[in-house]
Amino acid sequence: MHFLISFLVGILIGLVMTIPLGPTSIYVAQKTLAHETRKGLFVSLGSVIIDILYCLVITLGLMSLVSPFLRNIWVQLGLSLFLILYGVKMLFFDRKAKPHSMGQLEKKVEQVKDTKDTLNVLLGTVMAISNPTLFLSWTAVLSFISAHGLVHDTVWDKVIFSFATGFGSFCWFAGLAVFVRSRRHTMSPKFVGMAGTIAAIVVIGFGVYFSISVFTQLNHPS
Repeated sequence: MHFLISFLVGILIGLVMTIPLGPTSIYVAQKTLAHETRKGLFVSLGSVIIDILYCLVITLGLMSLVSPFLRNIWVQLGLSLFLILYGVKMLFFDRKAKPHSMGQLEKKVEQVKDTKDTLNVLLGTVMAISNPTLFLSWTAVLSFISAHGLVHDTVWDKVIFSFATGFGSFCWFAGLAVFVRSRRHTMSPKFVGMAGTIAAIVVIGFGVYFSISVFTQLNHPS
């Protein structure tokens, strides 16, 4: 019975942690609008993997293994810079498809499997790791869960909980993609293009924000 509780609590926490719009959610919505739902979902899968990894590391008491890497100033800045550069790529280089060819593009996506799924998953992991506050957020949430005994203190309960959070997170991304896809036909090509521009700017904005956060932590160490 307690395994089921751990699973349900994990799903709920995964949803709660993912619903606030971040770069991955914005990316999934934009790619769905651009008839690239598959790519968006594989990127979200990369983010989900990081959520599961963080939960496992924190709940199993393995923070000492990853904390030096996550707190390294050059690693954090490098990841933030990657996010900025990828946003620039989205803004200037990923908008080659003409609005009137979107229907043809969707057919190609349906007929030809994307050979870059692994790279898309990797992109999702980098987008998640580049957020220096994500690990801290998971630490705070999991500390609350532990303090209130919402998950039993056994290895299997913690593993089930961690994977359940990933399932909850992916449910949010998949639900977002389904919602956007169902409304896509009501949106004009001009709106889709504008959404792509906004998404790119938002991703760049997150990269800049994360960079500022890194420097703030550097100037005011805990």
